[in-house]
Amino acid sequence: MRHLQGGALSSPQKSFLSLENHVKSVRFLTRLAVATTLLVSPLQAQVVGGPATDENCFPFGCLYAGNPSTRYQQVYSASAFAPINIGSISFFLGASSAGSLNSGTYSFYLSTTTAPVNGLSTTMDNNVGADAALFGVFQLTGGAAPSVLSFSGAPFQYNPANGNLLLDIRVSGLTHPTGGFAYYQGRHDAANTVTSRMHDFGLGAEHYGLVTEFTAASTVVPEPSTWVLMAAGLAGLAVVARRRTV
Repeated sequence: MRHLQGGALSSPQKSFLSLENHVKSVRFLTRLAVATTLLVSPLQAQVVGGPATDENCFPFGCLYAGNPSTRYQQVYSASAFAPINIGSISFFLGASSAGSLNSGTYSFYLSTTTAPVNGLSTTMDNNVGADAALFGVFQLTGGAAPSVLSFSGAPFQYNPANGNLLLDIRVSGLTHPTGGFAYYQGRHDAANTVTSRMHDFGLGAEHYGLVTEFTAASTVVPEPSTWVLMAAGLAGLAVVARRRTV
């Protein structure tokens, strides 16, 4: 039997340590690559209803006759969209507005509808599409109106080939604090064929619609370089493992 002198390692021990070190290196490089190259895919944002020609305080910045609850619908023409998995909805404060938001609970629903722009029914349930889904329930608590009022909710996959998009907002516990009304950008003219609204307190301004931004839900995907680095590391690991078994 041969005895090792001076703490020298045998060939099997060297192979094992080499393999172990290589595994650690591959793990480190892989984690580093994932950490540095995982990117949020570019967000697809679509603004519908612009350019703004007017401003309106309903339904976020004022009440109608002091009603504690209300319902607001806005339909958007399919022609204004590309397919989108909606993750957030935003509205833009008017240039002349310095008022306060309402306080209340806002439930947002999205659906694909056959109802036309400038043709929403006063029987509001008839406007709702079969794929209606709750986007989110949001609590507004008054305060100064932000320049961009955004709501992020459960993603809704919208395909304009199937019809127009309907935003259905149902509000309860509604009050308005002192501080003046908050007006958000909108468009109000009979020639508006892109968006229109309906509310539950009678006819009026059906050609009106708030300028709205729909942003796609974000997804995290690795860049191609990540896969290349991982593949190279695994290939190196396979080579070391093969040498160890020879």
